[in-house]
Amino acid sequence: MKALNFPILSAITYLPLLGILVICLIKSARHDLIRWVAFLNAVLTFLVSLPLYFMFDSSKWEMQFVEHFPWISEFGISYHMGIDGISILLVLMTTFLSALAILSTLVGSDGRGQGVHDLPPVSRDRHDRRVLFPGLYSFLRVLGSDADTHVFHHWNLGRAT
Repeated sequence: MKALNFPILSAITYLPLLGILVICLIKSARHDLIRWVAFLNAVLTFLVSLPLYFMFDSSKWEMQFVEHFPWISEFGISYHMGIDGISILLVLMTTFLSALAILSTLVGSDGRGQGVHDLPPVSRDRHDRRVLFPGLYSFLRVLGSDADTHVFHHWNLGRAT
């Protein structure tokens, strides 16, 4: 493995946090700018994670790209990060899918935070499970059956109207 004199694992871990801080500085009415900053930050994080794949030595069994710094030495606490063969794939998958998920908000939005998909209007009632679990609701709609109606109907049975 080639030596990398850069704390790449820390960069991958904390770049999204830096993106969140930048997004906090943007006015909330600027939905498109917020989405673009989030997307660009996710792409940057993915690009920073790519050297992990190309520089990883699969013939070694020990942790690689190890970062070890003393933190609170009085208590023996240190900052220690490393990656193994299974984790490298999970890190790459996470950074790639994060960028892809944020990209879907750019493509599937009308600029007001409303999706332009052919889903029926969703109630804004805080007890409506379609609002609380939008991912599950969308997944069930993609199945193309009445499964979503049955699932959400049963979840709403105990609710007072």
